[in-house]
Amino acid sequence: MPFSDFYLVEKEILPFVEKPARYIGGEINSSEKPFDTENINLCLAFPDIYEIGMSNLGNRILYSIVNNREGLSAERVYCPWKDMQSEMKKRGVGLFSLENKVPVKDFDIVGFSLQYELCVTNVLCMLDHAGIPLFSKDRVEGMPVIIAGGACVSQPEPYADIFDVMIPGDGETAILGFLEWFKKNRALILSDRKRALKKLSEDNNYTYVPQFKIEGKKIRKNVENKVFTDNLSEIIIPNIRTVHDRVVVEIRRGCTRGCRFCQPGMINRPLREKNIAEIVGEAEKKINGSGYEEITLLSLSSGDYSNIKELCENLNRIFSRKNVSVGLPSLRCDSFCVDLADQVSRTRKSGLTFAPEAGTERLRKIINKDLSDEKIVNSCLYAFEKGWKLVKLYFMVGLPFETDDDIDAIGLLAERILSGAGKAGYRGIKLNIAVSNFIPKAHTPFQWEEMNSVEVLRTKHRRVRNAVKSKKIKISFHSPEMSFLESLFARGDRKLLRVAVRAVEMGAGFDQWTERFDYGIWKKAFSECKIEMKTVVMPGDVLPWSHMDYGVNEQYLLSERANAGKEGS
Repeated sequence: MPFSDFYLVEKEILPFVEKPARYIGGEINSSEKPFDTENINLCLAFPDIYEIGMSNLGNRILYSIVNNREGLSAERVYCPWKDMQSEMKKRGVGLFSLENKVPVKDFDIVGFSLQYELCVTNVLCMLDHAGIPLFSKDRVEGMPVIIAGGACVSQPEPYADIFDVMIPGDGETAILGFLEWFKKNRALILSDRKRALKKLSEDNNYTYVPQFKIEGKKIRKNVENKVFTDNLSEIIIPNIRTVHDRVVVEIRRGCTRGCRFCQPGMINRPLREKNIAEIVGEAEKKINGSGYEEITLLSLSSGDYSNIKELCENLNRIFSRKNVSVGLPSLRCDSFCVDLADQVSRTRKSGLTFAPEAGTERLRKIINKDLSDEKIVNSCLYAFEKGWKLVKLYFMVGLPFETDDDIDAIGLLAERILSGAGKAGYRGIKLNIAVSNFIPKAHTPFQWEEMNSVEVLRTKHRRVRNAVKSKKIKISFHSPEMSFLESLFARGDRKLLRVAVRAVEMGAGFDQWTERFDYGIWKKAFSECKIEMKTVVMPGDVLPWSHMDYGVNEQYLLSERANAGKEGS
């Protein structure tokens, strides 16, 4: 589709699809750089719909960094919803960028953000709609270099054959370094693509070139020595309401808690924090330039920020008179954090979220989350006392060393909180319980543990539900089938890509969406590819991700696994 042909999309496609505003671009504060073939042109591809991708802070930061450099340009593309995909196929329209409506295949580089294992089908769909070969080995000179970053690059093998280059770790510095390499080697890439990629593989320890994997070579993650302040450009105002329709300010990166199941806590080390002036300045700029009325402070554990009390006092002083509320996700379960949330949320009290993760103190010690039942109950009751009407608690089932008593305790703990609230006379309150399924992830002490089967997880869900007697407690469960499939990709190898390709051929896509996920397609795809739906790794095995160095060595992980075993014995 040449640039002038966007009229075809406007006249013959957009009137017939859901939410056409997803595809038109032109948002306030979006880049107005023209598409110039003299520049290095990067297309940032997010493998989900506009509303999800526009909520991703990482992509926004990269977009700002690139577009604030001369000679570099970044545009965006998101995965079209199924109706749009169908219309584009019918009319022979390829995937195009939002800013200049340029075919994605005409960019120098297409950079995918891999945040979730089951997005692999959307990556394949986007490449297909762009007219780009699905596998790196099939791409020739003149085609864009396909790169990937994000959390899933820490375990890259199930997706490795798709990408020419994978960049682990923090993207802020890495993206500029890669674009500089591309600029210096542009002529070689255009004349001998494979030679250029092979040279990159041999010369660089911070980028992974799967097609030229070097035996025994470790790929080190890129680490930015500070948390990047996202103030290089004004916040883009979305055309439609997004999933996180608010200002987001990252306050710290990394975590020192050491929860043994938590991959983000392991792969985002070391701990880095912004100072208060940076946070407040960024928040003010984004609020003043966007019109939003809510700020979320982003981190793995907001309450652990070293100057959190002073930060909250500053934010409250500035924003309370503007009727802007401040959200603190990922709070510790204690009265101090309830007080902090109360201080910055005086304008609106939507709800508080705590994550006990396990139903008993014994199991919480095993996963290295030392939190007593008493503290959980008292924190929830204190939140109700301070005027919060909704408290949400996150739990997991399927954890290592779990017993039936641990599962029953989830419901018993919820009942105890509700009973305490009733005795205290709190009215109109809500208690929501969300139950997810433990998935062993790479680079964690539990990476060697067994994943529960779908049938076992369903049994555990029923057990939790049976333990919750009160109808005032709302309880939800994550799909066992989705979790089980996620676990296969979380620890699998390259043969899984064959399964994903076959699943897409049979109609899979948007598999991270419950309403779109079809487990039957995946079972059939595994069967046709003659690949067993099972992943078992043991200490001593050469793991599929053993060549990825995220700064946490295997001896530490094994010692933490042994410590968990001692707590469980």
